[in-house]
Amino acid sequence: MDKSEFRKYIRSTYTGKLALAAVEDMADATFDRVDINNNGSITFEEFKQALLQNQLGTDHEDFTLQLRPMKGLPRNEIEVLQLVGERFHLEPGQTPQDRPDERCAYFLFKGEGELVFGDEEATDRKLSSAHPEQAFFSMRELFVDQKAILKFKALTACDVIKIPRDDVSALALNNHKGATKLIERMGTIMYERTMHSKDQIEAKQKNGPITASESKFITEHKALLLGYALKYHSLGKKGKLEIMPTKNLGSASALSIAYSPGVAEPCLAIKDNPDLSYEYTTRGHLVGVVSNGTAVLGLGNIGALASKPVMEGKAVLFKQFGGVDSFDVEIDQQDPDKLIDTIVSLEPTFGGINLEDIKAPECFYIEPECQRRMNIPVMHDDQHGTAIIAGAGLVNAVRIAGKNIADVKVVVNGCGAAGFTCAKHFVRLGVKKENVICCDKDGVVYKGRGDLVADPKLYLHEVATESPFRTLSEAIEGADAFCGLSAPNCLTPEMLLKMNNSPLVFALANPTPEIDYNLAMRTRDDCIMGTGRSDLPNQINNVCAFPYIFRGALDVRASKINEDMKMAATQAIANLARSDDTFGPKHIIPDALDPRLLYHISPAVAEAAINSGVARMHIDIGEYTDMLKEKQTLGAL
Repeated sequence: MDKSEFRKYIRSTYTGKLALAAVEDMADATFDRVDINNNGSITFEEFKQALLQNQLGTDHEDFTLQLRPMKGLPRNEIEVLQLVGERFHLEPGQTPQDRPDERCAYFLFKGEGELVFGDEEATDRKLSSAHPEQAFFSMRELFVDQKAILKFKALTACDVIKIPRDDVSALALNNHKGATKLIERMGTIMYERTMHSKDQIEAKQKNGPITASESKFITEHKALLLGYALKYHSLGKKGKLEIMPTKNLGSASALSIAYSPGVAEPCLAIKDNPDLSYEYTTRGHLVGVVSNGTAVLGLGNIGALASKPVMEGKAVLFKQFGGVDSFDVEIDQQDPDKLIDTIVSLEPTFGGINLEDIKAPECFYIEPECQRRMNIPVMHDDQHGTAIIAGAGLVNAVRIAGKNIADVKVVVNGCGAAGFTCAKHFVRLGVKKENVICCDKDGVVYKGRGDLVADPKLYLHEVATESPFRTLSEAIEGADAFCGLSAPNCLTPEMLLKMNNSPLVFALANPTPEIDYNLAMRTRDDCIMGTGRSDLPNQINNVCAFPYIFRGALDVRASKINEDMKMAATQAIANLARSDDTFGPKHIIPDALDPRLLYHISPAVAEAAINSGVARMHIDIGEYTDMLKEKQTLGAL
């Protein structure tokens, strides 16, 4: 920070009675005093020292009084607001006035206000300095070169801090953690507000006209989220992963143990007994997220390199939810056998392999062949994670509707990796095979269909029906459940009306579901519905399963993830939802952020591995459950 920046900060935050010239003189003198190297620049520590020792910004008041309105923010984020922010005042009814070329976000330091669509119509979004999540506004200008559509209007006398985009971005690009976290915070708030406003406008649009500003908001919504997504991934240290040591490496002796010559001892021990790799390395808590990028959700075959952000994200979810360390491994290979050879060669590195975004039908060959050749768990999450969560929802929906699972009729629309596996998993859960009808882009998958006759080895033979129905519209009549992993808006209200009482509808097409949630609920008020969206009831989210399945499998050193373990995960998820007072049509699946998922699913999976004979280490399940609870509470996963 140079002298002019320091002077600018003091001038913008000063609340005393001195004249401006005197304030600037005071700032310059203080800067010279703390610039001990006389290089015209001070560090953050020197900056804080100057403020706290000299009580700048007030007339002999404790400087920390200025921080109280920001007490909900971490200290490093407050430092950024102090460093780059410019403070100003608004009277009731006023809005900030920016230059046309200015790009700024704002923080409501004191007071209350509201967001409005231009001058046309106020939203229900009130802002207040009392809570950090309600104190930021105009964040879009940090992420796209467009002026904000939602404007702030003061309801009371307000003090506001202006946050120039270029200044805070420069700090983030230099890996300043406070700036990075502050931008992440503002991006998250902006995203949630934007989605809320978008949903409100779209609901209004269904019942009548919307204003010009609202129409413009809908048009620019996608560009705004795209800008934020790119900014998020490039903030600070690029990407979403880093490697941190688990041992102290701060001395020469520690280095000599961690590497040469001390590292030779565990190497020799593992050479004599390979199982010791679980004792002396990360292997026992390390999963490889492996993909060739041939079927990335919503994007298709984009290739290995372009799939890396997705795989990094998957690895982060393993750690965040299951405490399982993970590396992403993108393999530029589309030949199934060569891909299998590469995956199998990774076995010495990992304790388990999560296959991700590998296209059908190759994935139906790749997963079992890898598992056959490897002695560690291998699971294609696109298939089994979705099936496990959907299966738990089906079990609970049938119970709520008072039906017998052996009697229900299920239609699965979409026979890719997820749909095909869901159909088979529903049968294992008790649905009669003849009561499951699968459809794809060519209609009902039935025995004798042309493509099945032409290819006797086609995977669809496993789910082909003898039903006389040929279209989705015919198949859906009288159905108890619809599981869609297919295309937008393919389930019409007319089809929904033909379903049985209390129909279960999983509309999981991404990003636009097979039927809109609100439309479905207006059409059938007895409908039990789940989607892929986090802002609607019954989100079908694989993160409810895969971190905990692998955690349980790794902790007993399972050689595979078998059907018993998948079934145990399904029942554990269903049981957890039923244990809540909120269990009902709008709560048949636990929330993805429910911390209890860890110590319900992982022990169930571990116990199933032990009972089915694939565990190489037997543990006391009660003690294991208590250990997971304790570690989660302590943040020590």
